[in-house]
Amino acid sequence: MNKYLIVSPCRNEEDLMRKTLDSVCQQSILPKKWIIVDDGSIGETPKILEKYANQYDFMKIIRRENRGHRSWRH
Repeated sequence: MNKYLIVSPCRNEEDLMRKTLDSVCQQSILPKKWIIVDDGSIGETPKILEKYANQYDFMKIIRRENRGHRSWRH
């Protein structure tokens, strides 16, 4: 059985977020876990992520504070 993990960073991705989420969720082999790190999004992105995470057990959202810019370092 194939098992895989996805880790995706995002920030303010509401324009394409649903398309990306739907694409992964419609795969014939779903990930064991999908960790999405929201790097302080504003707008609709957090709501979209929460809606999908409530529907799919393999999805985990890690939300970081909005620092006003994308951060590549922890």
